[in-house]
Amino acid sequence: MAYKSGINDFTAKVDFAYTPLPNHEIRFGGNYTYHIFRPEVQSMKMEEGQQAMIDTVVGSPNVYAHETALYVEDNMTFGDIFRVNAGVHYSTFTVEGKTYQSVQPRLSTSVMLASNFSLKAGYAYMTQYVHLLSNSSLSLPTDLWVPVTAKIVPMNAHQWSVGAFYELPRLFDISVVRR
Repeated sequence: MAYKSGINDFTAKVDFAYTPLPNHEIRFGGNYTYHIFRPEVQSMKMEEGQQAMIDTVVGSPNVYAHETALYVEDNMTFGDIFRVNAGVHYSTFTVEGKTYQSVQPRLSTSVMLASNFSLKAGYAYMTQYVHLLSNSSLSLPTDLWVPVTAKIVPMNAHQWSVGAFYELPRLFDISVVRR
């Protein structure tokens, strides 16, 4: 059995930054990606006295998808102590005549308690349109990249993180993060 998986991506992207004040930066932009997925599983059948026949079991046709994204985020610094990054990411994914949309808010904060010690917290809502299917029971490389389809919807996740960070100058950084 042979496993082949591939993705060709063609992407256009643009990013901008606007700084109305020294402690305030607004970033925004967008991108477009044209995906060509080539998932394929082939099996060979050998019959005595005949040539090998190849039978494609799964995914012989390519799958084409369009992904777009727009974002805006605001980085604000309040003195040397407090920082906030707030933003929103909007994306669409079109495959097999079906379009999925997602609004994904993000927020992160950082508080400097000393020159080398800080606390950080963050939240992000994310949508995943492309999945890696792995089979760990075989010792062969069997990873297949597949997109969502008209029948299989995207996965969504809420990610929360909180952490403490300590820096020993010119030596190392120590961090404890809970996600």
